[in-house]
Amino acid sequence: MKTVALVTLLLLTTSRLFAGTLTVTITDTGKGSELYIALYNKPDGFTSPAAGYRGKIVKTPGKRNTLDVTFGDLPDGIYAVALFEDGNGNGKLDKNLLGIPLEGYGFSNNATSPGFENAKFPIHGDTKITIKVRR
Repeated sequence: MKTVALVTLLLLTTSRLFAGTLTVTITDTGKGSELYIALYNKPDGFTSPAAGYRGKIVKTPGKRNTLDVTFGDLPDGIYAVALFEDGNGNGKLDKNLLGIPLEGYGFSNNATSPGFENAKFPIHGDTKITIKVRR
């Protein structure tokens, strides 16, 4: 019984030791809008908010600026980030008739297209990435 408790405690402690923090520095944020940020740990559903592993909504500063957003307690693995600015408060990325975004958006690796393969990066412990908002 003591052995089982010791092994369980060791596994729980060890798994916490390998958990990392992701700091996403977002540059060229909009003026006082909400920023929707989603962290994905698999390609299925990339850019779909419902498929995200973790997500945050943060207010941007009142002027174009740089903003840091942190996701903690992440196991090592492959991840990707997608984000968009909601300038009009409707909770979605508005697009024109051709599907081109009308609001700011961005992906990890500053990928120019919304594919997980283009945006993926490894997390091993504490990791920092930068995403420039595209317009």
